[in-house]
Amino acid sequence: MRLKYLLLISFLIVIAYSCTDKKEPKKTDDQEVQNDTLQAEIQTDTIGLSVFWKEFKMLALKENYGKLAEISFFPFLNHGSYITKEEFMDIRFPDYILEDIKKSAYPVRSEMVFEEGVDSNGDVVESPFKGGDEEPVFEVDLNGASLYFAKVDEKFVFVGLLYGE
Repeated sequence: MRLKYLLLISFLIVIAYSCTDKKEPKKTDDQEVQNDTLQAEIQTDTIGLSVFWKEFKMLALKENYGKLAEISFFPFLNHGSYITKEEFMDIRFPDYILEDIKKSAYPVRSEMVFEEGVDSNGDVVESPFKGGDEEPVFEVDLNGASLYFAKVDEKFVFVGLLYGE
């Protein structure tokens, strides 16, 4: 009988504690909106980039260049020049890049700034990827080569592959 009373009292204490109003520090409306917006952007980018990276890695390791082209942006920066989707289809990752992709880390924000360049016809191409806070570019360093990703129309895309330039 005594055990029942102890259990009942313990149960009531737990209920009473869980019902107490826990107060958080008061924020101003501007701070709250700004913090919530920033947090939502961070979470969206982190989740979006994480999902994209997982898909990219799977396609790259399966050497599915057709599907990689579908999640890439064109003109695509390849080893210093901008190429078309058709030219992209002729690219094959060397074995050392595939091995590095297999064991690579998650993409990180890059300091890379994509400047204007030339395409295979010698025409000047203006890059839409300037980097910075407004349009961040993300990269994966592959011990000499680097993969670059950015967000276009609310989706992440593969935008470039540089071989130690």
